[in-house]
Amino acid sequence: MIRGRWRPGGHSHKKRRGDPPLAMVTRGQGFVAVQLEGTVVIGAYFSPNRPTVEFGHFLGGIGAIARRLAPRPVILAGDLNAKSVAWGSPRSDARGRLLERWANAAGLCLLNRGSVATCVRWQGESIVDVTFASPAIARRIRDWRVLEGAETLSDHRYIRFDLSARSAVADVHGDHPRGASRSFPKWALKRLNKELLMEASTVAAWAPMRPHPVEVEGEAGWFRDTMRRICDASMPRIGPRLPNRQAYWWSPEIAQLRVECVRARRECARHRRRRLPRRNDPIAFAAAEARLHGAFRVAQRALQLAIRRAKNQHMEGLLETLDEDPWGRPYHMVRNKMRPWAPPITERLQPQQLRDIVSVLFPQEREGFVAPAMDAPPDYDGEVPAEVPHITGAELRVAVRKIRWRFDHHFGELVPKLLGMAGALARLLPNVGGCSAGVRRLYLGVVRSMALYGAPVWSPALSARNAALLLRAQRVLAVRVIRGYRTISREVACALAGSLPWDLEAEVAAAVYRRRTQSLSRGRTPGPSAVGRWRRAARHLAYAKWRERLLEELGQTSVTRRRTLEALVPVLEAWSDRRHGVLSFHLTQVLSGHGCFGRNRVVQGLIFFALVPSHLWSY
Repeated sequence: MIRGRWRPGGHSHKKRRGDPPLAMVTRGQGFVAVQLEGTVVIGAYFSPNRPTVEFGHFLGGIGAIARRLAPRPVILAGDLNAKSVAWGSPRSDARGRLLERWANAAGLCLLNRGSVATCVRWQGESIVDVTFASPAIARRIRDWRVLEGAETLSDHRYIRFDLSARSAVADVHGDHPRGASRSFPKWALKRLNKELLMEASTVAAWAPMRPHPVEVEGEAGWFRDTMRRICDASMPRIGPRLPNRQAYWWSPEIAQLRVECVRARRECARHRRRRLPRRNDPIAFAAAEARLHGAFRVAQRALQLAIRRAKNQHMEGLLETLDEDPWGRPYHMVRNKMRPWAPPITERLQPQQLRDIVSVLFPQEREGFVAPAMDAPPDYDGEVPAEVPHITGAELRVAVRKIRWRFDHHFGELVPKLLGMAGALARLLPNVGGCSAGVRRLYLGVVRSMALYGAPVWSPALSARNAALLLRAQRVLAVRVIRGYRTISREVACALAGSLPWDLEAEVAAAVYRRRTQSLSRGRTPGPSAVGRWRRAARHLAYAKWRERLLEELGQTSVTRRRTLEALVPVLEAWSDRRHGVLSFHLTQVLSGHGCFGRNRVVQGLIFFALVPSHLWSY
């Protein structure tokens, strides 16, 4: 046992032979921290005459020290002159409530037990001495008690507790995520996944009920472990900050250029700080400053060009791999899906832990297991009506038709995702170079599949506003498919790309779904040939509507684009379904009226005739 007295400017302690070594860690106004066999013990005192605001600052300083010392276990003990019913006081004051909130936020466990007074004076008794510990060491502390009969020569009583030896098994088989703090588990609340949180909570609620009676400590431990698993499943832990990794474009040449640039910048800055030469010979000083600044600008420009060149070379190398693997590393980079490789989680789990998970998800013994029930309606009084009216399918369909569905919330959530996805994929589709037209149309199909999810449901109620939002995302990738400028209109971009507007695609999906549902209601399952025939008929009607839109667009566009649309409208469906001919960057500028060839009608006509088969010429 160590007995000591710490004072500002130094410390002294008496140590018995055979006691473990004691080392000073840090000290400050009102507290001191020492290390004892890997455990940090913080002794603290806060005067009752100081205001509560200063008490909050005092706790903040101790919390910063505890976080800095993590993952070493921490024990905080002292006279903080704070009262709370949590550690046995008859009532709670402002300091006690503040201390409770701070300890919960810091992840510290209260060790006080009982309601024996820790401070005894002639005015009365109080419980102002508290002991907190981090979870890693709180499990090793037993028999916390106040020694009532011991003489202390003070108005404070001794507090004693037993600290068991460290468990090597617990350290080896700890289930802490990699990089997370073992003493103070904290989670990144900003990265909380609410869907995973609800799913993990539901799975925890489905677990079989614990046998009764149960101990309070065991129930608290089960609740703590369950909440930890739920938090681990829904958000990542906050761990130690990892060192910055080297940029992908870094090279020894760029490192040398950076050294030269930094040297030139420092020489110029040092020269500007010299006041005496500036006063003695301002002309020579200005000439030297201009020379040094010019050298710095040259070095800075060389570094910028080298970095830009390295980035472009790296991106060109990545884009060249898209034709071989469209879902490779570039696709994962723009989607922010790059993750270090790791084996599947099912392979990393211990066999017993995997069996526990399966037994919780699929319980075999049904005794005592109660499945979660759905909540009753708010106005439900618990009485079952004597006669429930029967509702036919026809009545239900009539009621559904009377409901005016708008789906504004659906498109409000969908369109930002579509624009983000389209903008990310557009980074992989430069106008000059890059992947082939097949990969470009493939990425367009990826965003289209996201946009048309549930189209048979919302297509009949699609408003003009929601249709415009839907087509806005289509235009972003349609322009990239044809390698065009961003000033190309949506109609021209979709026509040159051969991409049917997505609102018409939704009508096609709704028509096919309606025909299939009618066939199933008659007891007949349609085959693939019948579904394909219905789809071709619906697309034929959709192309007819698209032609009408393009004809309305003819009077509102430029002469060159009008000539392009006039040529495309008669053969629109054949142009979209063609399997030959690719639109290059210069060809797109010719057909869309951009570039130096925008007004060359002869070249425009020859290019179109080269792309469209002769039996489709109709003008």
